[in-house]
Amino acid sequence: RDLSSQQMQIIEQLDDDIDEIVAPNLESLEAFSDQKFHFVNKLHAPNVGNLGQFPFISVGQLVLTNLKRIEEDSFTCFYNLQHIELPNAEGSIESSFHECVSMQTAVIPKIVKISHSFKKCYDLTYLEADSLVAIDDSFGDEYQSSKHLFVEIQVDTSKNKICQDF
Repeated sequence: RDLSSQQMQIIEQLDDDIDEIVAPNLESLEAFSDQKFHFVNKLHAPNVGNLGQFPFISVGQLVLTNLKRIEEDSFTCFYNLQHIELPNAEGSIESSFHECVSMQTAVIPKIVKISHSFKKCYDLTYLEADSLVAIDDSFGDEYQSSKHLFVEIQVDTSKNKICQDF
């Protein structure tokens, strides 16, 4: 379900930034186009299946249980995103999660391929991808060329998890 026009009017009348949204019945984020949503820190909307334009660029923690597919170029420049859970997203990730410089953990267990993604995610130390079978041009050169500055990401094939190499 989407928010009613009355619910959206109430939200639009708020003068302060919104820190957290918990919306267990919400199915779409298309109505959230206002600038005030740029500063939401936590979003828990387990039934969202449609992201729309997704204005939540400042979100730090994101749980979207019902999202089935990650569109190309999604989640780019989410500078404050530290943790994301997309447990039912399937298929491939293409050109997404760029410049999520604060991202530390990502849980995407049903993703099978990561391609051209997770560039400039300097703080990423844990990526759970139980179904992962292929990684193509992802995680950026910074992980291979600057070991003293950046974490090197490696795949633990026994568990199909990408972990920090100490």
